Amino acid sequence: RLSNNLETIYSEVFMDCVKLDNIIIPGTLKDISDSTFENCTSLSKIVISEGVNRIGTSAFRNCTSLVKLSIPSSVEKIESSAFSLCYNLKGVELFDGIQYIGSNAFSQCTSLMKITIPDTVERISYSAFTCCEKLVVVSLSKNLKSIESSTFAGCELLESIELPEGLEIIKDYAFMNCISL
Repeated sequence: RLSNNLETIYSEVFMDCVKLDNIIIPGTLKDISDSTFENCTSLSKIVISEGVNRIGTSAFRNCTSLVKLSIPSSVEKIESSAFSLCYNLKGVELFDGIQYIGSNAFSQCTSLMKITIPDTVERISYSAFTCCEKLVVVSLSKNLKSIESSTFAGCELLESIELPEGLEIIKDYAFMNCISL
């Protein structure tokens, strides 16, 4: 458990701590810095408290024991590769408040089966969910304006997707190799 007074953690502080198995991040910490918990392969439980605003680039990348995750409404940005290579991540709960999902944010989360993008999200960056091989159900934000390149490429089990009325742009390879569509 991190101190409830903690305001700052710099990049890579807990990187490669392979025996770290759970963490509670207090709401006083506004920013989870880049690569803070990257390669913490035993990390199976993460509690991100209301108050955290940003999850940095590769913050939880390759946390292979992580199975489920809830991201509070105070988080506005999930940066690039934040949860990529979390192979056992099956469930992600996102709440209204998130505005941006970065490139490769959940790429190669090969056990992820379902994702609901909150209505506060207008843009999903490139390859955000690429190679999520077991992803079957995607519910998109009704306010989504753009689906970037390769966003859902390689999601082989994705069976259907309802595109929002206000969607303006679908970039190249967005659904490439989604062979069940």
